[in-house]
Amino acid sequence: MSVVMRKRVVGVFALNAVRKAFVAILPVAALALAGATLAIGATHRPVMRPLGRVTADAEGESGRGDGPSTPTGIHLACRPGRRFALTQTIPNRSGTAVTLTGAGLDPPSVQVIRRIAVQFRLAPPPPKGDLFVIGLRRWNRSAARPVTIPPGRSAWVQSNFLMSSCNLLSPDRTLIANKAITLTYQANGRSGRQRIAAASTRIILTK
Repeated sequence: MSVVMRKRVVGVFALNAVRKAFVAILPVAALALAGATLAIGATHRPVMRPLGRVTADAEGESGRGDGPSTPTGIHLACRPGRRFALTQTIPNRSGTAVTLTGAGLDPPSVQVIRRIAVQFRLAPPPPKGDLFVIGLRRWNRSAARPVTIPPGRSAWVQSNFLMSSCNLLSPDRTLIANKAITLTYQANGRSGRQRIAAASTRIILTK
């Protein structure tokens, strides 16, 4: 066999070896790429409705002329300039951390009673035994600061209301406020919003 023929044979064997190695590596590389894609997708997958139902009745400041707090709402007497604050305990039912970033407020055009500020605080772990922790703080106009809720934990969401124009209420009718609150949040690098409603935290206003 000539030298030229030997070189050609060796070249063919080398090319075949390279092809076999490439074919063997290709499935492994494809699997690795698919795994990386899935991991990235899981990291940035939107978390839908991560917040659970209110787990505690609202705690609010009572005053003269108020009625009882019932499963259908908190009965309050309207007085111009009256300030009323209440808290709701809202759990994170998802498997990832959720950061509350804001809440819907009532515009200045809303009359009689208006939600003018909301604050967030991380609630402590559920108490054991008869211990009861109250999350209500003094009424204030401070803007909400973001708070991160770990999985399985809850946040205290405090709403601060201001009453005015109580003369618009008729003596034989009631006004229902705080039917729901819309919270904005971030989870898994995505932003979202969720509407939270609880009958026991509605405000039933009378003149």
